Amino acid sequence: MKKIQMIKKQLEEYMEELDVSVQQTEKNLRRVPEGKLILSRSNGSEQYYHKIEQGQKKGTYIPTNNRNLAEALAQKDYDISLLKTLHRHKHQISRAIRTLPNEEIEDVYSKLPEARKKLIKTHTLTDEQYVEEWLKVSYSGKSFDSENTEIFTELGERVRSKSEKILADKFYTLGIPYRYEYPLKIKGYGLVYPDFVLLNITKRTEFYFEHFGMMDNPMYCQNAIKKIESYIKNHIYPGKNLLFTFETSQKPLDMRVVEQMLREYLLQ
Repeated sequence: MKKIQMIKKQLEEYMEELDVSVQQTEKNLRRVPEGKLILSRSNGSEQYYHKIEQGQKKGTYIPTNNRNLAEALAQKDYDISLLKTLHRHKHQISRAIRTLPNEEIEDVYSKLPEARKKLIKTHTLTDEQYVEEWLKVSYSGKSFDSENTEIFTELGERVRSKSEKILADKFYTLGIPYRYEYPLKIKGYGLVYPDFVLLNITKRTEFYFEHFGMMDNPMYCQNAIKKIESYIKNHIYPGKNLLFTFETSQKPLDMRVVEQMLREYLLQ
């Protein structure tokens, strides 16, 4: 999704939230007592008064055993102010949606003839250019033992397990750029090789992706927990910039769940 489209979608979702809040607030205001709440202090204590008529200075004192009335009047004042703010936000967001440009900045370059593109250095990278540069980064992954089974992805990359092949091929099918076993040094654990580093193209953010495939092995499970904790201690948080999947001999990898997660974090 292009940036302008993404901004418009976010604004439209916010507008829907505002509509729900307006409806709820208007519903609340249909069953409120008349008048308004007046607050006062006497001998260091708060006192509440119910003012109904315009000419009254304070109105009628609200005793402590009638706190429900004070709460209802206070809620009413809040809801009235809230409703005004909600309508103001709706007006401003609606105007923002109408005035958003239709074209992306990157369109200036992408619409040029190929022959002219070759002569130009862009000031901002298109998504395609950004992905190309991201994939160009060179690195040395973890080496393979000679006895490892040779398993290759659709892109011809060697991986360590059938599950990793399935995952890599799913990233490729969905158009999610990835690096396999890109080295990362984290305090408390040392040099690690996350199974994958994934790129959210639209937001240009990276996610580390770990697949823990032998979770019914106690020692493997302990190491997995330690690794996850080390990520968190290094400010790499699940759902923010870290994703993981699990597998046991009795519970294989569910690619429907994986795709749902990928669409939520990598394709928006």
